[in-house]
Amino acid sequence: MLHVMIYDKKNDYFYDGFRGKTSPEKHKFWEKLSMKEKIELCEKKAKEKGGNIHGWFDALNPKYSWSFSPEEVKQWFVEEGFSHIKYGNMKFNININGILC
Repeated sequence: MLHVMIYDKKNDYFYDGFRGKTSPEKHKFWEKLSMKEKIELCEKKAKEKGGNIHGWFDALNPKYSWSFSPEEVKQWFVEEGFSHIKYGNMKFNININGILC
């Protein structure tokens, strides 16, 4: 069985440019921040938009942060021969698993 969690591209707007096509440019801002400033930004995002500091750090820290649609991710599983493909809770992320027989 393979289980993956992928950011859903329909929610890229929520991350203020830190996800999707704009993530490399937005990351230049992030790289200039001290660790204290990064944590403060994550605290601010958590208060404004929900979630927690850890989740926001995970969302804002990667330079390249691509997102995909559920259909694209499912196609990966199909192409690799997985069956019994199932989606999990998908509020912001695509949680999907399948079995390779």
